[in-house]
Amino acid sequence: MIDYYYCYTKNKSDVGKICNFTKSKSQIVGRIESNEELKKKYMHKENIYYNDDNIKKYSEQCVNIESIKLENKFFYHNEGGWTKDVDISEHQNKIKYIKRLDKDINLFNSLKILMNDTTKIINKNNSINIYEEYFKKDLQNEDNFKIKSILVIKDKNRKYNRFITSTKWSTDNTYKLAISYCVNNYQKILFNNPKNCLLYNLNDINNPYQFLYTKSFIKCLRFNHKNSDLLLAGSYDGTVNLWDLRKKNNLCECSPIHLSHKTIVHDVIWLQTKTNNHCLSVSNDGLCLIWDIRNFSEHVESFCLKRDPTEVCELVETSNIASDVINAPEGINFVNTVCGNNSNGTLPPGEIQKMYGDNALESNLPGTGTNVCYGANCLEWNLEAGPSKILVGTDEGYILSLSKRPAKNLELLQKYGTSNEKHLSSITSIRRIPINLKYFLTTDKWGFNIWSEDVKFPIISNNYNECIINKGLWVHDSSFFMLIRKDGYLDFWNLLYNFNEPIIKHKICNCSVTDIDAHVNNKYISVGNEQGDIHILKLGDSFCKNTGEEKAALDELFERESKREKNLEYIRKQLNCIRKKKECLNARDVQITDEVARETEREYESLL
Repeated sequence: MIDYYYCYTKNKSDVGKICNFTKSKSQIVGRIESNEELKKKYMHKENIYYNDDNIKKYSEQCVNIESIKLENKFFYHNEGGWTKDVDISEHQNKIKYIKRLDKDINLFNSLKILMNDTTKIINKNNSINIYEEYFKKDLQNEDNFKIKSILVIKDKNRKYNRFITSTKWSTDNTYKLAISYCVNNYQKILFNNPKNCLLYNLNDINNPYQFLYTKSFIKCLRFNHKNSDLLLAGSYDGTVNLWDLRKKNNLCECSPIHLSHKTIVHDVIWLQTKTNNHCLSVSNDGLCLIWDIRNFSEHVESFCLKRDPTEVCELVETSNIASDVINAPEGINFVNTVCGNNSNGTLPPGEIQKMYGDNALESNLPGTGTNVCYGANCLEWNLEAGPSKILVGTDEGYILSLSKRPAKNLELLQKYGTSNEKHLSSITSIRRIPINLKYFLTTDKWGFNIWSEDVKFPIISNNYNECIINKGLWVHDSSFFMLIRKDGYLDFWNLLYNFNEPIIKHKICNCSVTDIDAHVNNKYISVGNEQGDIHILKLGDSFCKNTGEEKAALDELFERESKREKNLEYIRKQLNCIRKKKECLNARDVQITDEVARETEREYESLL
């Protein structure tokens, strides 16, 4: 650019004046060739638009309230509406004036005229308020039927896949939760896996506030109904364990193995006594053992759930193993027979007869094929229903009603169910209905039944369920009950609305749900699954509360169904009596005496 320039001259007087351009021929001053290097460095930029103004977005104003002086004054309220002739201070003058008005016809006519005007004004006030919010109650009802998942307690020990065996809330209003675990192959890894029970508090859910250790895995838990510091547990080796949470020692007090159950303790309950120290445990071996927690060295009472002799059952002969067990001359390793090869201990000869009676071969000994006793699977006891009433669910599908009165032994009062009308599989849970404790709910793998204490047959039963049912729970003081399933669903049932299908199906997890329990206030529910997780759910107010109409309707429903079953039972008895009479008459008609037979032979010979 410096090589090419053009020089021109201009007078000093012309500087600053307007330029005067004229036409002229174009001249080539120089030629500038393009530079490719500079062309590569050239960058195209987009247009940038920018707007700006000086208008303020915010404004500020100051307002000062005028001061007002306040003074306290009083009003004198006097009776009004009286004429000048009436003296208000005298009560008799008022009465005379009122009687005079009652007889005055003009007063009634004037009131009629005034009422016509007032009714128009009242009708205007009764018109629809356009500013009122309608359907508020319907929206609240929708919220009341919601189920919220508050939190999930994960199993931190992931070395072995543990599942939840039992979860129980404390009997007081505190939010304490006891959880027990077990592994699938517990016999193979009996000594390697930690066998503990965890105690959580919902106020501090990050870590358990207490660890409870045992010698074997826990199957069931139960807090004391009067003292929540006492925790009872039934284990897989047949023993009964007890913890006192007030003590610093986390080890349990357990019953001796040779005096305990022969199989897994499926359920335990506390009994109502003066000292509040007795408990009951059941198992598949057919024994109900009563223990005193002050002395676990020996059980207080043993009761065998023997079968009814009239019941049809085939007894298999005792195997050689059972005979060797009883007739062993030098004692046998009975603990290994019952609990596996990992335990050590022997029993002297003849000790088994002392424990289980002289007919030990006829009981449910391990390795034998006999089945003389009912296998107990679950228990139900409610203080309000009666301190002496105990319900036992069996593996055969029957419900047994036991009685434990003070200073008396256990007694079998009644057996609910028959060969045709009972559960098809083992009973997994029994719950009394809180609205009316006369009725109780039972569940098995395929459905549920509702029973009455007065009827031996189920008054209500549902069809086969689409999935296996693990347990059931009736919500306290409500018409709803819940069923947990193997596919991870929680079903809510209400018989007042539907008999065949649940009202709500709530998805908990993708695995099987093993146990469920409700808090005292019914708002919180703990649900355990196969993966060792605990889900805490919060129910709406509609699940926890019960109106008087629903309670009366549910009572009428149960009474109607129980009367129907009683009538059907009466018809069955009449049909059986008629059938027996017909059989007797047919037998008499067929019978022929010897004299008649001889006469017929003589007549036949004479004809020949």
